[in-house]
Amino acid sequence: MPKNNSELPAPAGPANARTSPGAVARGLAQVAPAGTRRGLLVHRVARACSVLGSEGPSGLRRAMRERNRDGVRGRARLVQREYDQWRLRHEPVEADLIRMRTESRAWMDRPLISIVMPTYNPELDWIRPAVESVIAQTYENWELCIADDASTAPHVAAILAGYAAGNPRIKVVMRPQNGGIAAASASALALATGDFIALLDHDDTLREHALHSVVATINAAPDTDIVYSDEDLLLADGTRGRPFFKPDYSPDLLLAVNYMCHFLVIRRSVVEAAGGFRTGFDGAQDHDLLLRATEKARRVGHVPDVLYSWRQVPGSVALSSNAKMYAYEAGKRAVEEALLRRRLAGRVSIGRQLGTYHVRLRISDQPHVAIVIPTRDRVDLLRGCVESIEKRSTYANWSITIIDNDSVDPATLQYLNHSRHRVVRCPGAFNYSALINRGRAAVDAPYMLTVNNDTVVISEDWIEALLEQVQRPEVAVAGGRLLYPNGNPQHEGIAVGNVRGGYMAANLDAGWMGRVIRNVTAVSGACQIVKTSVFDELAGYEERMGVAYNDVDFCLRAREAGYLVIYTPHAQLRHRESASRGALDPYSDHELFWARWGRVGGIRDPYLSPHLRELHPLRIRLDPLPIER
Repeated sequence: MPKNNSELPAPAGPANARTSPGAVARGLAQVAPAGTRRGLLVHRVARACSVLGSEGPSGLRRAMRERNRDGVRGRARLVQREYDQWRLRHEPVEADLIRMRTESRAWMDRPLISIVMPTYNPELDWIRPAVESVIAQTYENWELCIADDASTAPHVAAILAGYAAGNPRIKVVMRPQNGGIAAASASALALATGDFIALLDHDDTLREHALHSVVATINAAPDTDIVYSDEDLLLADGTRGRPFFKPDYSPDLLLAVNYMCHFLVIRRSVVEAAGGFRTGFDGAQDHDLLLRATEKARRVGHVPDVLYSWRQVPGSVALSSNAKMYAYEAGKRAVEEALLRRRLAGRVSIGRQLGTYHVRLRISDQPHVAIVIPTRDRVDLLRGCVESIEKRSTYANWSITIIDNDSVDPATLQYLNHSRHRVVRCPGAFNYSALINRGRAAVDAPYMLTVNNDTVVISEDWIEALLEQVQRPEVAVAGGRLLYPNGNPQHEGIAVGNVRGGYMAANLDAGWMGRVIRNVTAVSGACQIVKTSVFDELAGYEERMGVAYNDVDFCLRAREAGYLVIYTPHAQLRHRESASRGALDPYSDHELFWARWGRVGGIRDPYLSPHLRELHPLRIRLDPLPIER
């Protein structure tokens, strides 16, 4: 069955094969495909050599000790060290900041950025760094609009008055009564006169180049109405860590969680058209505004750089996600209202991971779903797959078509001959794409659901979970969550690109993002539902990719045609990857995929940060969870 994690074939190199990077990549692809044990070993050896070269024997010994010590805490230390190294490579030095200041003064378009900051009883060592981080911006056309929500701490009024007196770009309003963060945010917004509105909390800080990066993004694409950036945490010990490298705009992920959070900049006219901040959504006021603003925006931009630090303080959800339960209830209402505005019938519940929301859409008209299962021998696997569908599926209108590719085992043949489900014979050499295309030709249904014979259904409403997504007009393909037999994630979407270790397409173990519905670049054919109309429009699977990349290629072609691809965790199956056919992975499939989708500089996946590919090539973990405060 299709494999999606394979070595990246490098572009053609010099003619001398012994020194050609392409020849090296081809050799590694054949003897140690990524995703196999041998490929993982090669990656670990390469990683060890990298640490040895950069940090010496003592660094290698330390890394090995940290890897094996204490599980989660050991991994956290490794991630922190990698992030420290990332900062050294990527953060601007003083010469860069001087250049940015000079450069931005010469820009023809220098929009005024109004930074709105609600405050309530901030500590001195919170508010001072927050305001000073604005004053230090290399882009100078800004105003800071502060609304204090009737703070009781005596130092607040004095420090805010001092800043306002000392800098004409700082405006302050002191609210006479405490109204909550949504009302305070609205008061700060009322002070703003800029072309764009930026959101900043009173206990957080900006990088010096934050506004420069945002305005450069807007100037590069003038129809950009919303810009957000990556972020990290100001930890309790005063250091910075736990970076959140975000995907580009993902509307379904935004329904599931306010992943944009801060640093966030929105065109003023869009804020006004969306209705600004609304009372009654305290703690989720930004999420509520974003859901409404993205409905009005022409373009949403993402700066893949850490421009903002979110402070861990007692009572903050950055420190404890249980701190403000009212915020999650408000977020649930914000998502529910978004569904109403978008005329989507469904229900919303708060996820197990606080700050996330599960959106379940209503299915229209109970359409027929044709389940297609390619197989060859291994009746033990096939029987388990079919029986799990029969016994656990709660959706009523489905059928199974088994595509038999030259089974010869007597037990398998007997099972097929007596199956109550349709069996279609497809003789010839194994070609997964041809089997799927044959399955499409054999079924008459608006939706086709491909399932590998080595899968077992876990969630009873798995068909509903997939169907509710693909029934949307803008969605062509949806896929589910696949688990290894030991319960670890095997597939939570597929990423594409030139990731460290040589991947061209890789299954994701997406951490908390694996538990929410979101947009992805591709999903595995091992559990993939498609509109048959779109399948026909795209001429089905590419049969020249007989084993690898065919499911990814189909998803990429669907996205190229303007459709969305959706991952849902609510369709959950157990998957014994390659149990039926083994680890087949011909290099010809690699070559064709690269010839079709290769780009100068690599294939870009909008839903996977380039920094995550740099830091975590094998497992994607996106901590911390972004939640309103």
